[in-house]
Amino acid sequence: MRILIAGAGTIGSNLTAALAGENLDVVILDPDEGHLAQLENTVDCQIIVGSALSPSMLEDAGIRHTDLILAVTDQDAINMSICQLADFYGVPTKIARLRNPELASPESTVP
Repeated sequence: MRILIAGAGTIGSNLTAALAGENLDVVILDPDEGHLAQLENTVDCQIIVGSALSPSMLEDAGIRHTDLILAVTDQDAINMSICQLADFYGVPTKIARLRNPELASPESTVP
């Protein structure tokens, strides 16, 4: 299983370490080299510096061969946009971290 994680903050880093520890093919993408540097020598994963909102970065990260995307940045709108891009590329499973309860509600009418 190939997993792409967008966001290398606390949640993204912990998810990366846990999933890579299960011998899964994990790619983590973040524009902040500082966040990624903490993972570089401790976790067996592919690290890419860049924005997950960039189609070319997603292509470099292997989005077309990804089974699961976890968008866990600290911004709801970015996470939702990443999942929409992943849908365009045919990623079967997309999970967005949403902090705004209105957006996370099943009754939400967000497209």
